[in-house]
Amino acid sequence: MIDGRPFPKVVAKQREQLVQRIRREGFDAFVESVAYTWFNRFVAIRYMEVNGYLSHGYRVLSSTDAKKPMPNLTGEQRRIYEQIGDDWRTVDDIIEASGLPPGKTAATLALLKLMRLVEQGPGQAYKKR
Repeated sequence: MIDGRPFPKVVAKQREQLVQRIRREGFDAFVESVAYTWFNRFVAIRYMEVNGYLSHGYRVLSSTDAKKPMPNLTGEQRRIYEQIGDDWRTVDDIIEASGLPPGKTAATLALLKLMRLVEQGPGQAYKKR
C-alpha cells in the first residue's frame, strides 16, 4: 500500500530503491540527474527525427511538412492541445476537459511545452503560443 492504494509488490521494491537513491544523492542532485536524462532523451529523439533514423516515419517533436510548423501530435496530445486556448487554463481545467488522468496530462503538457506549442504561466496555467 502506498498512500492508501494497493500496488503490486514490485512497485514497493522499486519505490524503496528510489527512496534510497534520493537519500544517498540528495533530492536536488537526484532531480537534476533525472532532468538531464530526460533532456538527453528528447535531444536524441529530435536528432533521429531530423536525420530519418526512425523507421516508422512518425515525428513527435517536429513536423514532416516544412510548411506546417506544428509537429505530428498523437491523439492524446492533440486532445490536450485542443483544450488549451489563447487564454490561460489551469491544469485542473485541462484534465477535466480532456478526460485524461492527471499524470498523463502533466506529461503531455510538459512535452507540448518542449515542442514550444504552449507556454506555462503562474499557478500551473497554460495557453497556446
